[in-house]
Formats: sequence, structure tokens, C-alpha cells
Amino acid sequence: MILNFRFNSIFSLSNKNLSFFLITCLVTLLGFGAIHTSFGHAFVLSSSPSQSESIPKSPQQVNVFFSESVDLRFSHLKVLDSNGKQVDKGDVHHLQNDESSLTVSVPLLKDGTYTVSTNVLSQIDGHVTDNAFVFAIGEAVVVPTNVSTTIYRKQLQDFLPF
Repeated sequence: MILNFRFNSIFSLSNKNLSFFLITCLVTLLGFGAIHTSFGHAFVLSSSPSQSESIPKSPQQVNVFFSESVDLRFSHLKVLDSNGKQVDKGDVHHLQNDESSLTVSVPLLKDGTYTVSTNVLSQIDGHVTDNAFVFAIGEAVVVPTNVSTTIYRKQLQDFLPF
């Protein structure tokens, strides 16, 4: 039995269509991976104290954990009192070398409501995200609000002409 195998049959129209289909599938799969990365801004996952938490006494530090690594050189974490005055010690750093976290020390804080404000640059996609939340110490009452939406609206109002 003699096999008649011609090399040009590999490049026939049906094989070209199959090759095109496989290449298209590969590019599509790679594209979905790129989409995941492009929408991966550094959002707040958790914090200590947590959003809207009421704690009995002053924390020694405020920790914020993000969905991805943040660039410390271009990121900010601030703790503000109810008058908007910054009360943290300004020593922002990554917690235990975890690049997806920021921490800042605070002095002994009085009873009251405090705002934690973050402005971070993602190391993954280079986008900047803002967030803010409140916590309380002592008998202060915290009303849960979405402060980050308010900040975003304010930035849009400053940017847009109408």
C-alpha cells in the first residue's frame, strides 16, 4: 500500500480556514486576559478600622488593603477629623511589605468621627483611584455613606464645564 501524501494538501482552503479559526480563538482568549487587566483598578477591599465601624478607643494606625499593588510614591492615605484637618502622622508605607496595602500611624485620637481618604496609583494598570470612608471612636454615630461617589461627582463637576 502506497500512501500518496502531498504537502500542498496541508495548505488547502479547508486547512487555511481551520488555521484562521484557531488563530482567532487564541487571539480572543488572550484578549479576555487583557480586558481583566485593563479593568483592574486598585479598589479598596478592606480596612482596619473598617468602613462605618465604631470602635471603643483610638487605633494606633489605619490600614487599607487594595485589590492590587499600589505605587507608594504616587499614593496617599490621609486620616481627617470632623473639621477636615489631617490628623495622621504622615508616615504612609506598605504594611509588612505588602504592596497592595497602605498604612499610616495616628496619634491618640479623641472620640469622634474620622474620614479615611485614599488616592492611589495602581502598579498594574497605572490608573488612579480615589476612595473615602468614615469610622468613629467612642460614642460617635457613623451614618454609612458612599463618600467615594461624592468625591467622584465633585471631581467631575470641577472638570466639566456644565
